[in-house]
Amino acid sequence: ILDAAAAAVHIKAITTPSLPENFHLAHLLKTEMQLETEIRPSIAVNTFAVMGVNTAILQAALLSRAKLNSILPAKIVATLDIKEGNFKLEVLPVSAPEHIAAVQVETFAVARNIEDLAAARIVPVIPAEVMQPISRQSKLSSSAAAASRL
Repeated sequence: ILDAAAAAVHIKAITTPSLPENFHLAHLLKTEMQLETEIRPSIAVNTFAVMGVNTAILQAALLSRAKLNSILPAKIVATLDIKEGNFKLEVLPVSAPEHIAAVQVETFAVARNIEDLAAARIVPVIPAEVMQPISRQSKLSSSAAAASRL
């Protein structure tokens, strides 16, 4: 399993009134603070699964490979006014990517003779010709859904 996770984070802090250069903790108690954050966490996972038989002459197996990519952006604004005793947390709308998550799975049947390794056979369980119309339909349906939102 190969995993990778990352996050792009932008944080902006605003104080009202502005804090002096050499401020004390008491100044924070009289100040309204606002934190604006934009977070774009993403994850990528690649995993493999193998099941088969291994004999002295023949090796046969099913090999499955799955890839997952996901991005889920968020904008959050937190406002804190200690003097008034107010705390406000807002989750703002963001422009989401076309696909929040994408999964790709490939499964192959593998067979080979130990005495003739060059003649190994690797055959997709679901041929690419079958998958093309399915992926085309999902692209068309997502495009139609996007157009209907306009």
